[in-house]
Amino acid sequence: MSSIGFWAILLLLAHLPYAREVIFQLVSQAKLFDSLPIHQRAQFPNAPSHGKMLPLASRKFWMAFRAYIDQDDPLESNEVCSLKRALRESSRREKRAAIFGFVTLLIVGFCYWGVHSQGP
Repeated sequence: MSSIGFWAILLLLAHLPYAREVIFQLVSQAKLFDSLPIHQRAQFPNAPSHGKMLPLASRKFWMAFRAYIDQDDPLESNEVCSLKRALRESSRREKRAAIFGFVTLLIVGFCYWGVHSQGP
């Protein structure tokens, strides 16, 4: 395997946890949105018609939806509460995975640059 291939695979492996969290969040957010009553969905600005359209939603919608996920309401169903809790935990894992991926990128960059900058 070439040297660049090794470093590329290493970077890919380092970013897999981040990709997993993003995919998990997309699926969970769609489930959460679909489980909300129609009148509650309508309270979000520019709300999409169903959960599968969430990735295409506006920034205003995402800010309102994120604020909704971050707050607890004792009147909500157990399903909604558990989805919101899982999304909050996933968001924390996503941040840690992003930091890990960025640090790995820096380390790999310095290692690759150090190996290939040496003269013959």
